[in-house]
Amino acid sequence: MTKRNITDADRQAALRLQRIWEHKRQALNLTQEQVAHSCGWSTQGAFSQYLRGKIPLNTDTVLKLAKVLQVAPQEIMPEIAELLAAQSSRPMVSESALRLALSIESLPEKERIALQTLVDSLQGARVQ
Repeated sequence: MTKRNITDADRQAALRLQRIWEHKRQALNLTQEQVAHSCGWSTQGAFSQYLRGKIPLNTDTVLKLAKVLQVAPQEIMPEIAELLAAQSSRPMVSESALRLALSIESLPEKERIALQTLVDSLQGARVQ
């Protein structure tokens, strides 16, 4: 895998993340280790490197961090809506729909399957 160069936009996103972290860590009583665990990373080192701008933030990382830090993804990376649209052929969704999708994604697999079964049954009832 090729290492991506850090751009000015990456540096700005890291600075925004640092400011958010300084405010939210006390308000949410979080440690870097807890954030890393919530994002599915094995150590706090990854979060530290994102914070310091050593690793560029990508859309997946921004979405995970926004959820844990309870902020809109755009607060970390304002251009994320355009990035998400470019990565998907689907139409852009509202922030509330994005938050809902992230909440569903974080459910245990058994609950996601049960939810999908419920949605499928509701769609089937509408078709009849």
